[in-house]
Amino acid sequence: MNTGSWNHEGLFLLFDVYYTQRTNYFKKAGETFWQALSETQTMDVRTKAQELADALSNSQEFINYKNAKAKVDESAAASKMLNDFNKQQAKLRMAQMKGETVTDEQIAQLQKSLEIISFNPYIREYFAAEFALVQLMTEIQQMLAKAVELDLPSFDETDPAGKTDSETQDTQDEG
Repeated sequence: MNTGSWNHEGLFLLFDVYYTQRTNYFKKAGETFWQALSETQTMDVRTKAQELADALSNSQEFINYKNAKAKVDESAAASKMLNDFNKQQAKLRMAQMKGETVTDEQIAQLQKSLEIISFNPYIREYFAAEFALVQLMTEIQQMLAKAVELDLPSFDETDPAGKTDSETQDTQDEG
């Protein structure tokens, strides 16, 4: 069964990266950007941020997400499956944060769980809508970071030296 053009593993990694970036971005922004603004500028920035929040909450991506989430919540089976998956994912994420080793078997089990729950049409629609919303929020975050000259990790597959993955592999093969 074709579940769409997105890859489950990529979706899992994107959510992980998104939450990590979001946390780091707001921590850094809170420590530097807001302190540099005067009270008047801060009020203007916060007003604009509220306007952005309002626009986001009226976006098609958010509306689709809310509708898809409501369908999952209305289905006892879908809701339980998604809740169990989220608990399993959170458990592994917590283990990683504690420095514990997450085994290939645990990752494979999580991926298998994702495959299984993705057969549910409500969950599949929810994941697609959540992915679209996260993608929009990531774009907005990148625009904000660029405006205040904050360096956020990019997804251009380059290493710190600026080489692409294939160039890095070629260098390793030569050495």
